[in-house]
Amino acid sequence: LKAGRGGGVVVNTHTQHTYTHTFVTQKGQGVRVVVAFFDYETSVYGKKTAELSPLRDLQRFFRGGFAHSTCLLGITVSWRRDQWPRYDPTAPHLAFEDLVGFVEAEADAQGFSCQVLDSINYGMTFGLFRLR
Repeated sequence: LKAGRGGGVVVNTHTQHTYTHTFVTQKGQGVRVVVAFFDYETSVYGKKTAELSPLRDLQRFFRGGFAHSTCLLGITVSWRRDQWPRYDPTAPHLAFEDLVGFVEAEADAQGFSCQVLDSINYGMTFGLFRLR
């Protein structure tokens, strides 16, 4: 659901492959997101063959100016390196602290402060951030 140009409201834009499409097509249209939930049922490393990249989507979210002046940001990813041959064995192993640093750096570059409100580990990891 989208209402109004330049001040649009997008409700429930949620599937892994629509993030990139939404961010590309709505960039510069004034859409601001108050609550964003990036629910990836895949590794933080993404899946190149499926053109799925959680970290790249987060960059598009921040750099496209989609975060509202106060925004709750939820991110669910796993840290497993599925099917090891798919990933560069010399690449670093990422952890939640790396995701926090990534989100903080992207937020800071757009003039936001970033606070980790919670994290839950259950095979995957959910992180909840507040941006201001």
